[in-house]
Amino acid sequence: MPSASSARLDAGTSPARKWCPRADLADRAARLPRPLVFTNGVFDLMHRGHVECLAAARREGASLVVGVNGDASVRGLGKGPLRPLMPEADRATVVAALEAVSLVVLFDEPTPAALIALLRLEVYVKGGDYRLAQGHRTKPQQKAVV
Repeated sequence: MPSASSARLDAGTSPARKWCPRADLADRAARLPRPLVFTNGVFDLMHRGHVECLAAARREGASLVVGVNGDASVRGLGKGPLRPLMPEADRATVVAALEAVSLVVLFDEPTPAALIALLRLEVYVKGGDYRLAQGHRTKPQQKAVV
């Protein structure tokens, strides 16, 4: 039996299948069941609050797309010189491993506004520590759950 570190994941069950290159995002998101929910964050050192927030976001619709701040974006958020603690590929893989998550996409902009426009989503969800006035705007047809 292979050790955990040497075991290879089956591509059909691997979190990697949920990774979505930005160039493919519109096409892959269009094939997801609706309503489509989007949320985003750094997800540096995943904790219970992250998991509960993502599960709650998924309950708002049939599919959940998560935008994960790329390393450059995290450094631009002013979270400190040592952030992110985990590289973007590790953070995205951990998020993608959650059952509630349908797709994961990395972004390096200060906000996910371009992703939101591209997705044509129905629901935008942010955690309780986020204020819409500080950042993103939702389209009139979108429901913002804060």
